[in-house]
Amino acid sequence: MAVGIGTYFSLPGEPSRSIGYGSFAASLLTTVAGRVFLPANPIVRTVLGVALFISLGFAAATHDVAGPVLNDIRRPVEVTGSVVSIEPSAGTHYRMTISPTKMSRLAPDRYPKTIRVTVRTKGDIVYPGDLVSLVARLQAPSGPVIPGGFDFAQRAWFSSLGAIGYAISPVTLVNAGHPKELDFAENVARSRVQLIHHLSKQVDSEAGLMAVALMTGARSILTEETRDDMRAVGLAHLLAISGLHIGLVAGSVLLLFRGLFALIPGFAVRYPVKKIAAALALVAAFFYLLLSGATIPTQRAFAMTGIFLLTIMLDRLAITMRLVAVVATVLLLFSPHMLMNVSFQMSFAAVVSLVAFYETMRGKNFLVNRRRSVLRSTGVYLGGVAATSLIAGFSTGFIAAYHFNMFANYGLVANMVAVPVMSLWVMPMAILTFALMPFSLESLGLTAMTWGNEAILWSAASVHDWSASVLLLPALPMEAFVVATIGSVWWCLWRGRIRHVGALLVGIGCLGWFMASSPDILVDGDAKVFGVRMSDGSLVLSSRQAGRRAGNTWLEHLGLEEARRINEFDENTSALTCDSVGCIFRPESAAMTAAIINSEIAIAEDCGRADVVISLVPLGWQCQQATYTVDRFDLRREGAHALWLTDEGLYIKTAAQIQGRRLWSSFPGNRLTDHSVLSD
Repeated sequence: MAVGIGTYFSLPGEPSRSIGYGSFAASLLTTVAGRVFLPANPIVRTVLGVALFISLGFAAATHDVAGPVLNDIRRPVEVTGSVVSIEPSAGTHYRMTISPTKMSRLAPDRYPKTIRVTVRTKGDIVYPGDLVSLVARLQAPSGPVIPGGFDFAQRAWFSSLGAIGYAISPVTLVNAGHPKELDFAENVARSRVQLIHHLSKQVDSEAGLMAVALMTGARSILTEETRDDMRAVGLAHLLAISGLHIGLVAGSVLLLFRGLFALIPGFAVRYPVKKIAAALALVAAFFYLLLSGATIPTQRAFAMTGIFLLTIMLDRLAITMRLVAVVATVLLLFSPHMLMNVSFQMSFAAVVSLVAFYETMRGKNFLVNRRRSVLRSTGVYLGGVAATSLIAGFSTGFIAAYHFNMFANYGLVANMVAVPVMSLWVMPMAILTFALMPFSLESLGLTAMTWGNEAILWSAASVHDWSASVLLLPALPMEAFVVATIGSVWWCLWRGRIRHVGALLVGIGCLGWFMASSPDILVDGDAKVFGVRMSDGSLVLSSRQAGRRAGNTWLEHLGLEEARRINEFDENTSALTCDSVGCIFRPESAAMTAAIINSEIAIAEDCGRADVVISLVPLGWQCQQATYTVDRFDLRREGAHALWLTDEGLYIKTAAQIQGRRLWSSFPGNRLTDHSVLSD
């Protein structure tokens, strides 16, 4: 199914739904005919089954349509709408998602489903379900800022997010939502935001805010420094409400009620207390899912934990690779776009690798011996934490390296400190905090959680300060990532010597980091900033402030920590010569010269001495003598450009070229206007 879904997303143009449905229907008929008329050959049945599920994944992806998108907004828009969700932040501002009911200069049938605005102005206090009014500057969700980079427009499309922007007026409450008038989802979202505000008022430290984040899933209330420290040492999974948290909540409730029921002999003898405790644990996990925001990792974790608890109630073997496959199949069938989400990839990478490891270890004496000493039991627990952290760290670390271009070198050390604290103290105290809330004693539980969080934050900051704690990596080509992913799955699923083929494929995929070449010149689609890669691998940027987002993304893509600026470039070199109106770039590895112009004054001179001309201002017909030209209008139409100057000639990639003509295309030349909302 993943192969079929991946095929859909890799296409350069949007396929027709009839192609997806037709391919699945043809594959289904072929499979049925093969079982009826062909001999029971396992190879034939396997091939037909594989083809059937590939076509099913492709058909599901073509059916998974969201949108629409609001394009070409140039003036402030008056918006009235219902608040869908609110994301508090570490500062005074917050982000609010609105379902519009009225928008100026647009007909009602052209409204996007939702818009997201950042609010920095003071106004009325609002909650999900309220009807609000504001004036905002909006724009369509942006595409990649580097060819082949993260495509926010794609994620926004499948989230039905039609526009983003910021409020330029105070938010005015038009009508407060009443719980009886709101649906279940709106009431849950409203209660969650109210809980975040209520708990945040009772803490006064970053560790306390981390306790609130663990209870509600509101990671945005933490500072960027904290999130960077956790990400750099491989502890970001502790902030994302996922399998660890859902499992700890469900497991703690299961053990608690099973122990309490065992203290009542008459009840324990007459009723299956373990199954009853599992049912109560399932209810607790469901409420935690709702209060934590029900993100993709949390949904996956709840599905896994729910099936695990059901198997306890049915006296079946709980954790198997088949269970993982069932959960993944259901999620991908109903939300195929999840496959492209990094949290989905990391969640299942960790689960599959851990299940494969513990299936191999099942039956070993050190796991089942019930007569071991306290010292041996402690050693087994710490060994299990180390093994779990090591396996999950490597399996998710590769995916993190692909998406974020970094690898936590000391993740095992940080996890050895943080995971036991989270498991044995923080999450049990979170359950206690929830239990104390009806009695207005939740501050006691929050204080206890804060103690454990201080230890976790200390370990993250300390390990991050170690030398070479983070390995920065250049971008890995998509093809290499796919090969390594197939190898990882092969390695986890097969048994015997044939599984080592998977290790070989992983190694081949990792070679992509050494074989990929970085571009010589990068230009952002807004024509605000450009970057030049020098022979020593460093990056020189044209501006410190303009295009900050693009510059930071380029550094991550190239695996660099910081860049030099042209105004800090003290002396011109034979490769790069700059003045106030532009630069001339002559890379040592190529016989070509590139001119980068940021003022109309330089057009006449630079066009006569460069093979390639990149202009941040319109060129018109003034540069006919250059072999290749890119001007401001090309950048706006095609998005960010990446250029390679070689002895063989010029090689160019554009963001629009990589994105393709898709439903979520954010560039004018690629837009499918039938699926967009065009403003007047």
